[in-house]
Amino acid sequence: FGPDRQLRFVNRPFLRLFLVDEEWAASAPPFERLLDRLRDNGRTPEVRDFPSWRAERRGWFAAADLIEESWMLRDGTHLRTVAQPTPDGGLLLVFEDLIVMLWGVQSYYAYQPYGLLGSTDIGNLSFVNYDLAMIAVAGVVGAPGSDAAWIGVGAVVWILTVAAISSVIGRPVLVLCRALFARLFGTTGQLAAENTLRDPRRTGATASALMIGLALVSTIGVLAASLNKSVDDVVDEQFTADLLVQNTNFLPFSTQVGDDIEKVDGVDVVSRQQWTYAQVETDTGDDSLGVAGNDASFDEIYELDVVEGTQSVRGAQAVISRDVAKDLGLAVGDPLELAFQGGRILDLTVVGVVEETETTAEVSVPLDQLAKAGVLRQDTSISIMVDPGADVGAVRDAVDEAAATSPVVGVFDREGFSDEIRSQVNQLLYIIYGLLTLAIVIAVIGIVNTLGLSVIERTREIGLLRAVGMSRTKLRRMITLESVTIAVLGAVLGMALGLLIGVLLQRALKEDLTSLGLPVGQLALFLVIAVFVGVLAAVVPAIRASRLNVLTAISTE
Repeated sequence: FGPDRQLRFVNRPFLRLFLVDEEWAASAPPFERLLDRLRDNGRTPEVRDFPSWRAERRGWFAAADLIEESWMLRDGTHLRTVAQPTPDGGLLLVFEDLIVMLWGVQSYYAYQPYGLLGSTDIGNLSFVNYDLAMIAVAGVVGAPGSDAAWIGVGAVVWILTVAAISSVIGRPVLVLCRALFARLFGTTGQLAAENTLRDPRRTGATASALMIGLALVSTIGVLAASLNKSVDDVVDEQFTADLLVQNTNFLPFSTQVGDDIEKVDGVDVVSRQQWTYAQVETDTGDDSLGVAGNDASFDEIYELDVVEGTQSVRGAQAVISRDVAKDLGLAVGDPLELAFQGGRILDLTVVGVVEETETTAEVSVPLDQLAKAGVLRQDTSISIMVDPGADVGAVRDAVDEAAATSPVVGVFDREGFSDEIRSQVNQLLYIIYGLLTLAIVIAVIGIVNTLGLSVIERTREIGLLRAVGMSRTKLRRMITLESVTIAVLGAVLGMALGLLIGVLLQRALKEDLTSLGLPVGQLALFLVIAVFVGVLAAVVPAIRASRLNVLTAISTE
């Protein structure tokens, strides 16, 4: 929004997320009218007094600092909303769908400053990039359409199939439990495992709820671990700066921060970068490209993988990625016309083609060219090289102090930057795990019901066991081990299936999830949780069985 509070720009993910017509958005509606339209579309939080709520948001234009809110929409969408007042009196709004970001459907950022999180398409930053659904055979062999979608369809079929035949494929797990429990607990353990083998269909059906929940959790765990490992690998390979300064919310910030950093003792090279977007004409219409304005020091810090030409840009020159060159049919020496907000045009000449990189955008131009295009001068990221022999830790502290004028700006080294990204991934991961806890609750209820019915059906048998000398403690242990066996069956099947689906999805998304990560520690934890679930589910049935009157139980038909 400009200083007149009229809409100046929205990207396509915003239009899709908020169900806004592109022509209407192009008419530059005022801020209040846009909120009214979002409310009509059911894309604002449910509030009792909407006019007052709207008036409070109008105050964002005059806010002194960045504002962050959480919006829960009617359809369950959970949005992270960031409002950043701009120096000219305008406002920048950024919306991020927290629920779908980890699943890679689309993460609706307006900017992608450093670009280490996925696609370099500004406005379509994706953590996993493709529309993630979970069929695998077709996806692996390269059937038409999205590989991930094929794997997704296959995953659904697999889960249903495994649930249906769990009594067959799960038998080795039950036999192994019988051998293990017999060794650890003697006759009591063997009886417990034998009881689960009596009716394998019931045992498999009961374990299916836990199996489905842990299959989903394991799949997400593999994707998250792969994402974190991919980020680490990209940072290790491409993060050649000693320090990186950028907004913790990936938003642009004042150039004063960079001016102050340049005065810090021990700083050798400072490279400023500003990310924005531009429209380019294609055969199918206008398309949006990410544009990075790099200063002259960029080449002193980063060395790009040049396919053709050079990575250095001067004047009205541009370096483009290989994908952009392929899509637009461009080569070194060809003209490139970029249309910026406000209708300003930059006529550039392509001087280089480089491999895809996360250190710059799809199109790189000299920083002063963005000013000619009418882009408000701000910094998106600042890369720093420390003087040889200087203490990096001390310089970092000094840079951190210099950047303190902007509280939302962070100073990161290589490890810190990776940790910052991983913390965001883990935050979303915990949200997904919290939702999938419901599946575990359902599994506990299912096991309790199954064991309860089993105790009723075996009342006479339990009485006979008590009559021949089985103590109440051993009886409770037997029921508990039955429950643990069922839980372990569900956990093993679920984790094996989830691990397979996760690996196949990573291979289908290997252009973005470049490295495979296996959450071994988490899988071990899931198995422990499954055992705990089994023990918890057995409490009531075991107590009930141990309290049966022996004579009454024996006489039961």
